[in-house]
Amino acid sequence: MKNSKSLSSRLSKASREADLPVLGYVVYWSMRGVEIPEEKVESLLKRYKLEDELSPEQTARAALNRALHVATKKKMIRLIDSNWREVVYAVVRESVDKEGQDVSYDRESLVIFDKRNEYIRFKGKHVGDVQRLFKHYVGRLTTHQIRKALIDLVDSKGGVAMRTSGGVYHLGPEHKDLIERLHGFISEVGNDSYFHYFGIIDSKAAKEALLAAFKEDLKGEISKQRKHLDVIGKRGRSMTEVNVEVGENRFASIKNRVKRVCTLTGNKEAAFKNQLTQVEALHTNFRSIVARRSATFGKKKRA
Repeated sequence: MKNSKSLSSRLSKASREADLPVLGYVVYWSMRGVEIPEEKVESLLKRYKLEDELSPEQTARAALNRALHVATKKKMIRLIDSNWREVVYAVVRESVDKEGQDVSYDRESLVIFDKRNEYIRFKGKHVGDVQRLFKHYVGRLTTHQIRKALIDLVDSKGGVAMRTSGGVYHLGPEHKDLIERLHGFISEVGNDSYFHYFGIIDSKAAKEALLAAFKEDLKGEISKQRKHLDVIGKRGRSMTEVNVEVGENRFASIKNRVKRVCTLTGNKEAAFKNQLTQVEALHTNFRSIVARRSATFGKKKRA
């Protein structure tokens, strides 16, 4: 593993030093077990001028979830209820009766998280451990939060996944400065983390490869959005303004990515006619769900 990382680092350095016309950059990174105080993250973001572009966020609920899982190892965490006011979890102990070939479950404690003021109430065991760990995690960012913010940023810049499982992306040549700043930032978050990138020489073969990769990426995105709309279409609650804005931004992002890839590869949007037709149909469906929810819950409020 060390040898492969060393080779990757040397090749990445050589690519940075080569002054050649590029179609864009392949970027990828590695972060494991990162726990870094928010103050240090803010300092690093300012140092690399990323505070307006990269926004990793630790929420109280995420910190609580992590604290629960660490404090109650070998126990089961079950979501009991989640509504606009609070989230309720149960910590459950599983007891196995091998002789009787049976299993029983005992609730050890309830943890209630108030969404309005981020206050936590407890009933039962584990109170001290969970409170201590919650205070620890609520002021720290982990691998999960940083990686999510990084993927969101790459996506917003028209990143194209270069493999179906993600983790390797293409970014256009106009983002070279951003890529270099991300390289510096990730190298300082600790725990042997790194961000590497390679320039792709501008050639016909490279354009064809990028086009093929993007079509596969777009196919996966369309499938993902279709499943997401199936889920939200069956939910029995209204959509917040944030939910609607996120959905609209997602469809706008897909369409903008098509335009960027067409510009990079010298293709016309007609090359994506079938995919764009599907995206428009999904966008129309999304807006229908929003309108239907607004009408339904508007009537309930008036009643």
